[in-house]
Amino acid sequence: MNINKKLLMLFALLSAVVLGCNKQPEMVQGRIVFMVGNVTINGSPAKAKNIVSTGDVITTGLNSKVDIVFQDTNIVRIGADSQVTLDFLNKKASIQKGSFAAVLKGLKENQESGFHIQTPVTAAAVRGTTLYTEVLDQDRTYFCDCNGIIEVEGKNGEARQLLQASHHKALLFQNQAGVVNVTPSTLLNHTDKELEELAQKIGQNIDWNSIPGK
Repeated sequence: MNINKKLLMLFALLSAVVLGCNKQPEMVQGRIVFMVGNVTINGSPAKAKNIVSTGDVITTGLNSKVDIVFQDTNIVRIGADSQVTLDFLNKKASIQKGSFAAVLKGLKENQESGFHIQTPVTAAAVRGTTLYTEVLDQDRTYFCDCNGIIEVEGKNGEARQLLQASHHKALLFQNQAGVVNVTPSTLLNHTDKELEELAQKIGQNIDWNSIPGK
């Protein structure tokens, strides 16, 4: 083998190593599978099958909603009159206003870190769970562990709760003079049927008689 061929082989090997080291992590995106009413992505009208990427802001109008699937067996629903920032790559959702439901049955890549949900009043870590949360106003957030395990707390780490439920355990978090207090709550603005229909869209069933992850 002559010197030129050896140099070409060495260059090719070094290039492969450099490209491998610089390879970016695979993007995790969402896809709209259902929508009704007025829905926008970053201010532009959304369409069925639109891709939802990291940092996208989803806004819905009155009598509107949108369902978004990510990683095949996870689905979220953003309800009417809502604004939510989504980051499926890092498994985060920030709810500025309105309602957010999710059926999370297949979190891949670093599943132990769970899915994180932020509202003006609360922060929550979710694992393989069906849930519903609603920002009632800037000082009150409703949170329901519908089926699974959720750790939720006030925005400053106070009033921490570890919820474990097979069939709904709901709390109301309220900011009072800068301190978040928590009280039990009745079921608010969501039903078993709605969550079951959401789960069916990703080929899943909700077992209301057991707690996932236990």
